[in-house]
Amino acid sequence: MNDVRVVAGVLSDDTGRVLIAQRPVGKALAGRWEFPGGKINADESELAALSRELAEEIGIRVLAAEPLMVVRHHYPQAARAVEVAAWRVTAWRGVPQSLDDQALQWCLPAALLDVDVLEADQPIITALRLPRQFVRASVDQCVAHYASRSGGAPLAWVFDHSPDDVLRNVIEAARHLYFEVGADPELRLCRGGNTRLTGCCVSTLRDCHAAIAMGADFLLLHDPIMAADDWRALSRVGVPWYAHPLQIPAAVVPVGTLSWDGEIRTGPSL
Repeated sequence: MNDVRVVAGVLSDDTGRVLIAQRPVGKALAGRWEFPGGKINADESELAALSRELAEEIGIRVLAAEPLMVVRHHYPQAARAVEVAAWRVTAWRGVPQSLDDQALQWCLPAALLDVDVLEADQPIITALRLPRQFVRASVDQCVAHYASRSGGAPLAWVFDHSPDDVLRNVIEAARHLYFEVGADPELRLCRGGNTRLTGCCVSTLRDCHAAIAMGADFLLLHDPIMAADDWRALSRVGVPWYAHPLQIPAAVVPVGTLSWDGEIRTGPSL
């Protein structure tokens, strides 16, 4: 039996808050929250469905959007699994308003942990809580970055050992994240120092599935050994993943980028 395919739009305001909608009375899972969107018709592309659904549900015209990730989830009470294609809406015209009897709310991604969001949308929240670039670097490289720069997009730093209190304070003051990667060569855990998230460093699609089975919130692909079909399968693993831009084939879209050598990309982010 085929999955129910739906599209979800992630809209962010100037303060970093994202828009969520409450499922109205009369719909399945009424009262719970989700990202606005709806079913993809058989003859529609994801982008066409996104534009139509957001016009119908919240009255906006999508001007620009980019794919974020795909999540598959099977609710116990449903006959079929749902596949949610999440897209970042980067530009739109109009003011979001309720046109489908649903409540709307703007929330910071971290605050969504305390909201009753549908299970299929929770990995999307993880992607929004994480920066779009992971950098594995030495402490000296990290210190040099903050000494030479102010502002810039948030980063997720990956260290072999926890940074000292001074550097932790600097990282947190900049509203960046830091993680410590374990020494075990098999599925090295990447534990958050200032977040409850845990990832895994992986190289193969088999590693990806093993890490997800262990409960990994995200994946860092270091020196990937991947066939073309494996790369395409990554788009539907259901958790955010990151890889070096030069290692990613064309038409494969990660949630963000990974640098394993301290290189910080200053160009347009993915």
